[in-house]
Amino acid sequence: MMYYVHYSDPGEYIEEMKKDCTTSIIEDDIARVTQMTSLSKMGPTLRYVHVVAGYVCGKRIVKLKRFLGEITPSKDGVSDHDKLVMERAQKTVQLIIDSMAELGLEVRSGINSLGEGVFND
Repeated sequence: MMYYVHYSDPGEYIEEMKKDCTTSIIEDDIARVTQMTSLSKMGPTLRYVHVVAGYVCGKRIVKLKRFLGEITPSKDGVSDHDKLVMERAQKTVQLIIDSMAELGLEVRSGINSLGEGVFND
């Protein structure tokens, strides 16, 4: 049976990944990272921005889910606030990609799942 190890702090997630690379075998040397948005229940245009990353190690799926802010897409253009949130998300994704690559992992997009929803904890 598989189980999840959850992180919300990218630094802690990266440290765990480093430990797993030295003491365990990360399945197929593959790690995943992606930027996702989800609808808010607060309004029809409000979106939550997350970075989600994960890898499989033994019987564990080690997963990062980092909330980076809210955006409100508009036909009038992108607000300065939305740009900042998206820049934070891109920097977080790049930090994780760089760390995965340093560890010799193959970086792929997407998420690891066992049939449950992406944001089910």
